[in-house]
Amino acid sequence: MYLGYRKMNGTRYLALLRSVRNPHSGSKETRVVQRFWKENDVPPSVRALMQDSARKASMAQRLASASPESMEAMLLQAASQSEPAPAPLLPAGDSPAFNRIPVLHYGHLALKGLWDKELKLRPRIDYLQKRNTEITAWKLSDLLFYLAARKVIEPASYFDASSNRHQYLYCPWAGVTQDGFYRALDFLYVHGQALIAHAVRTRMERRGEKIRVAFFDCTNTWFETPYDDLTWQIIRFRRKVSARLEKKGTAPEAIEQYLESDGFAKKLREELSLTEDDIIRLRGPSKDGRFAQPLVLVALAIDQSGFPVDCRVFSGNLSEVKTIEPMIRSLQEKYGVKDAYFTADRGLNSTESLSTIASLGLGYVVAQKVTRQKKEVRGQMLDLQGYRRFVSDVDSLSPEEGDVTEECCRFKVCDFEKTAMVERGDGSLTGSGNPRKKKLSVKCRIIFTYSPERRRRDMAELNNDIARASKAVAQGELMGNRYSSGWRGLVKTAKEAAGNKEDKEQYRARGLKDDVIEERKAVAGYHAVVFAHPKDADPENVMSDEQILAAYHRLVNIEECFRIMKSSFSLRPMYVRLKSRITAHCYLCVLALMMLRELQERVAAAGVNMPAARLCSALSEARLGFYGDEYENLSFLNLGTLRDAYAPEFTGKTRKEEETNAVLDSVEVTDSYLAYRKEHREDTDIILMAAGLKPLMMISSLADLKRSLSLQPVPNSRMVADVSLEYAREAMNSMRQQRQIS
Repeated sequence: MYLGYRKMNGTRYLALLRSVRNPHSGSKETRVVQRFWKENDVPPSVRALMQDSARKASMAQRLASASPESMEAMLLQAASQSEPAPAPLLPAGDSPAFNRIPVLHYGHLALKGLWDKELKLRPRIDYLQKRNTEITAWKLSDLLFYLAARKVIEPASYFDASSNRHQYLYCPWAGVTQDGFYRALDFLYVHGQALIAHAVRTRMERRGEKIRVAFFDCTNTWFETPYDDLTWQIIRFRRKVSARLEKKGTAPEAIEQYLESDGFAKKLREELSLTEDDIIRLRGPSKDGRFAQPLVLVALAIDQSGFPVDCRVFSGNLSEVKTIEPMIRSLQEKYGVKDAYFTADRGLNSTESLSTIASLGLGYVVAQKVTRQKKEVRGQMLDLQGYRRFVSDVDSLSPEEGDVTEECCRFKVCDFEKTAMVERGDGSLTGSGNPRKKKLSVKCRIIFTYSPERRRRDMAELNNDIARASKAVAQGELMGNRYSSGWRGLVKTAKEAAGNKEDKEQYRARGLKDDVIEERKAVAGYHAVVFAHPKDADPENVMSDEQILAAYHRLVNIEECFRIMKSSFSLRPMYVRLKSRITAHCYLCVLALMMLRELQERVAAAGVNMPAARLCSALSEARLGFYGDEYENLSFLNLGTLRDAYAPEFTGKTRKEEETNAVLDSVEVTDSYLAYRKEHREDTDIILMAAGLKPLMMISSLADLKRSLSLQPVPNSRMVADVSLEYAREAMNSMRQQRQIS
């Protein structure tokens, strides 16, 4: 616990606060134990106590054991008396000014072995650096590892990464300038695809497996700017032409007239044609409703174990369907994928997409809508004949003996054909000037499934939609465009009732679509998947119907990957502008995801199921406070285990820097630490052991850290940056000066 200021209901109060861990998210939360006075009403004696970090920390300990009724009086009494500082945490030698000691992260070292040895990215990057660059002062492998590890530990901008590069134990990148960070991104843009493929092939060789199922999905990332790349290109060209004409003495009216002329428009088109490859930030279909902001489209593929195997970045105005062929060709070129199944969600289920996948020789497993089906298909789905019972768990699905009833989990496989009218592609037009179309047909198979649990969910959703639609009808809401899904799809407007297209009032809600409601009731609980086997696959090695269904259920893994990249790694919004750095940013997130997946597998092998958010949080909290004059006499405090000893004075927008936080009394902290260690193993310790390292002691020397973290050959100058060592010296000098004064 600790004393600090906390904003409540718009007003800041002095309060006794406590840091707790949310059991669901794994993140830290600050809770109010006792509220005292408003900030402006705090007594002067208490204000003075708050300025003394040692007295304040000691007072927080005493209040923690007091009753709520006596806390305020105890605080006033203690503030009016002079109180000695608590005993130092380390009784031997010079005790440092703990409220000023620098702090270093060490969680990235749990990832270092994966980067160097498991994925073998270090030797590959070193080779590419020597062959393709003239950089000799520092290693790109170190810098790119640092940037990828920060995605897991402390995601922030690349400017922030450069500014705080010295705040890590083992930091060979401490001397790299800001320009070097952007040079690393440019390098990754050129070689990122090769590095991702190298890491995947290394893993495949180590595990002795190939890509059996490729799960695929796309997401958008956006930018905090009102202009897309095309608009910026036009703005810059207009500015350049205007400046050139002004320099020649052309009148403003003449300049404006030229900028509106056909001659300028022709020059502009020529300029845009030269830079069209650099245009990537464009407005397009957004999954988050950000239609006013420029976007880029990120396509990701993972294998059957949830490990990322490919990533491509496309312009924001591109349809997801257009990314399928480039991704499949990329997988085939990199890994020789031939008899794999391409698995995606319903958004990519079009006849044209499935035809493309089949033409490239792969099989596919894609979700299929069960509403608005043809009469014969609907009849097949609702007919109990041909269904088989099944039971499922997280990773598999297996048949079950017994009669098929209306309320049992069941599935059935039928032949299926998807058809659509698509453009011929030969440039021919109809009499009205539209492209001529042809009929495209794809023969495949469909699996219908029924689940009572899904039916309960579907019916609950339908009842909510009916209630919302009924409310719209009762209030006569103006519906605007016609909708085909959600609660709006249940509303019948006056236009649909009367057929009048002229009057806007005809779009008022007038009733419910009973036929749509009845259809949704009939298909509640049903789900469908269409699939086809790879073209040249051995019939004895193709996936069974049960394996097809189980594979589709694992599609949730790629959604989890995107959640990790977007939330834990801060994939979006993006704060880089150039195409090369946008692409490199996405590649870094994929490399970070590779390390995280490898580490998760190791932790799971140790018997601990640790979600990604919890793992990232544990690595982020792995920190060391240290003090001393020289490398040989540095002492490190394991702040990851001393949670109560290193408490922030303020939180939120007014949170102070970590170096200003106070450390509590040594006896209580030490006893608490030893008692805790008898009963628990911290997440950080579990992760370190899973990574082949040793948990750190409460207090360690630099040599101890090297042994525990397998860094014996690393020079001391690379273990602690000169800037951090200078901070430690200042803390020691400050402490000695205070001693002389006292």
